[in-house]
Amino acid sequence: MARRIFTRKRLLWLAVPVVLVLLLYMLRAPIMRGMANFLISEDEPETCEVLFVLGGNSKDRGQEAARLYQEGFIKKVVCIGENVPTIFEAMGMNDLMESEVTKVAVLRNGVDSAAVELLPKGTSTREEAQEIALYCKEQGIEKAMIVSTRLHTRRVRHVFEQAFEGQSTKLVVVSVSSSQYEEELWWQSEEGMIALNNEYMKTLYYFLKY
Repeated sequence: MARRIFTRKRLLWLAVPVVLVLLLYMLRAPIMRGMANFLISEDEPETCEVLFVLGGNSKDRGQEAARLYQEGFIKKVVCIGENVPTIFEAMGMNDLMESEVTKVAVLRNGVDSAAVELLPKGTSTREEAQEIALYCKEQGIEKAMIVSTRLHTRRVRHVFEQAFEGQSTKLVVVSVSSSQYEEELWWQSEEGMIALNNEYMKTLYYFLKY
């Protein structure tokens, strides 16, 4: 009798992890969507004095900046970033920074050149936030819009709130979806998996360091 009870308990303990694995498999899609949604913290666009396009992903962010300009949300676009994309470094074009590449994307999408400004400073989100905070303070900006890729917005918001602490400028963080993957289905493409992994690593790094 005791041996039979022991065997049943043993089978029960063996069944628990199997059931958990099956549940995780059945719920894998909503769990993975939740992993992406956690990284997103975005606002609806508002009328602002200026929009800052963060460095990186110049094509998508430049297109979104142009759309917001054409829809009347902003009158000035500022392209920031002093990193040189590796593809241009390989070609020996070491003086072509991300801010300049973004400006090209913005202009190609119909924004008047008089409404686009370069701010070729900052090699990280934190440095860009500090430069933008200084710009807004010097220019007396009351409301500024920041555009970045959707999976970056939670970290961007956190970094910018730190940089703007004590300033009266209102920040509006808007996003653009990546043209290389779908946020809701990030695990179905190599680009999506790399993007999500990198963003969690960056989020952890900023949390521990700052």
